[in-house]
Amino acid sequence: VLQHIGVYAYTPEALACWVALPQHPLELVERLEQLRPLAAGLAMGIARIDGPPAGGIDTEEDLTRANAVWPRLSTDTP
Repeated sequence: VLQHIGVYAYTPEALACWVALPQHPLELVERLEQLRPLAAGLAMGIARIDGPPAGGIDTEEDLTRANAVWPRLSTDTP
C-alpha cells in the first residue's frame, strides 16, 4: 500500500507560472490544484521513500525540528 505524503517545493518562477494558468476543468472536478500545472504540461517530480513519514510541518516548532534534522537528510549538504 502506498501513501501520499505531499511535500511540495516550488521556485518563485514556477509558482508565478502556476498561478497565472487558468484553472483546468479536471482540477475543479477533482479538487486537486496539482492537476493545473500537469494539464498545462509543466514538469512535476515525485519520489518514493522507504519507511513511514517523519511527521508534518504545521507549526513553528515543527519547522524548527525539521530545520535541525535537514542537514543530515539532504544529499545537497556536505
